[in-house]
Amino acid sequence: MALIEPSHQAPIDEAELIAHVKGRLASYKAPKHVITIPTIGRDTNGKVDYRRLKEEAARRVESI
Repeated sequence: MALIEPSHQAPIDEAELIAHVKGRLASYKAPKHVITIPTIGRDTNGKVDYRRLKEEAARRVESI
């Protein structure tokens, strides 16, 4: 799964993005799902808040 924050709120074509990744990496490394989120967010120390992103991904997978 890939959580992405679009740079200009442009619509993201999930199939096109997955095909792009498969063209550059081994296909097993490509995400099966792409989820657009408003912001990646940062923790209080300025680093990416991976725990929150993982929880968000799990919550979204349950709804798929």
